[in-house]
Amino acid sequence: MPRGALHIEVTESMLLDSPEGTMRTLRTLQKHGICTSLDDFGTGFSSMSYLHQLPLDALKIDQTFVRNVADDDRSAAICHAMITLGHSLGLTLVAEGVETRAQLDWLHRHHCDQVQGYLLARPMDLAGTLEHLGPAPPPELPARP
Repeated sequence: MPRGALHIEVTESMLLDSPEGTMRTLRTLQKHGICTSLDDFGTGFSSMSYLHQLPLDALKIDQTFVRNVADDDRSAAICHAMITLGHSLGLTLVAEGVETRAQLDWLHRHHCDQVQGYLLARPMDLAGTLEHLGPAPPPELPARP
């Protein structure tokens, strides 16, 4: 499987329950090309040393910080700090729970890499996802010699 074809999310609480075991598992996953992200970042009490040591590809900013990012200075400061920290560590930043255009605009202006939330789409099964994406483009034909 090519690197990035599968992406696993780990919550801070999972990390805190078994930090050493979780780190071993994440390193093994990474060796097999599986990407990992730390979900609900900022809601637990994880140590920055774990963040420094974990083989992560992405941080997911919890919706509790995203919810008021466009109109609350404290939420904005926290989100900005998380984005800056994540980018400094070479990670992709994903904002969870984006429900308004104002949130999306703020996150875009502050260079958040990805967003997810009801503004884009409700959770759906595979069939719903494929329908939402529309028909697949036809495969490219090889160039003629």
